[in-house]
Amino acid sequence: MRFKIIALISLGIALALAAGFGTFHYTRALETELAAVRTSLRAFGETVPVPVPKADIARGAVIRAADFTSLRLPADYLPANVLTLLPEPGEAGTFVALTDIAAGDLIFAGDLALPGGGNDSGLILAADARAFAIAPRNLADFDGMLQVGSKVDVIWTRNLGGGLTDSRLIGASLRVLALPASRGTGDPAVKGIVAGEGPLGGKLIVEGARQEALRMLQADQTGYFHILPANGSRNTATGEVVLEPGELEDLPLVVRGTSGSAASPAGALVATITGGEERRTCATAVVRAGSRSVMEVPC
Repeated sequence: MRFKIIALISLGIALALAAGFGTFHYTRALETELAAVRTSLRAFGETVPVPVPKADIARGAVIRAADFTSLRLPADYLPANVLTLLPEPGEAGTFVALTDIAAGDLIFAGDLALPGGGNDSGLILAADARAFAIAPRNLADFDGMLQVGSKVDVIWTRNLGGGLTDSRLIGASLRVLALPASRGTGDPAVKGIVAGEGPLGGKLIVEGARQEALRMLQADQTGYFHILPANGSRNTATGEVVLEPGELEDLPLVVRGTSGSAASPAGALVATITGGEERRTCATAVVRAGSRSVMEVPC
């Protein structure tokens, strides 16, 4: 009997020790995991509340602050143009969506505007935005492809003299506000604003920040513009993207030819040296090291 009691007590002590060891090991594992989580959170930095739409929003829809919810995201990983606070709503407490926004998507600075055009000729502009007109040389290339609300990148080219030019990306993801009357698949934001023979006739009206608007006005005096549909891969945040003639000259040479109809490389060489193949040529034989070569030279 005494042996059974001692055995039961010993078994109980062993079980208690095992349970205590297991609890200690589990607690230590939780502490290690918690320390790793804290380290990861410190790497992300401070989190800030970011408004996101509760449901899909169509371009042109009138929305209110109640249509948004808030998410906390690391501030260091948010792009600079993401809204962390909704702007002050208009008199009716509403906003206007300038682009399609999916539920849960981040909202960018140019995605919302206040109703009412004020003195902007009826154009609905994003906060602190400016409307300005440009005349891209390749606007006709995108006839029927652009519409109001499309985003374009603007490339500025200037002549350096001596046949040299350079091109710079000076505007990225600028929103189209109005199109020339004969272009585009959507209705202009302001009908007739770019029609006719007025100062805005045939020009593209886009929206950009104040600095971009001033930059375009200055660049228009010393060069010309081209546009490309924006896909988000180009930006001016890290400085202007510059393409110089030297970079083009560094590209691999595929073929180099002449405008004439030289029948052979030798003939092309003669045309280059003499200014053309209209001069009469004669066959000349050259013997070197026992080999004979025949080539055409000017008579």
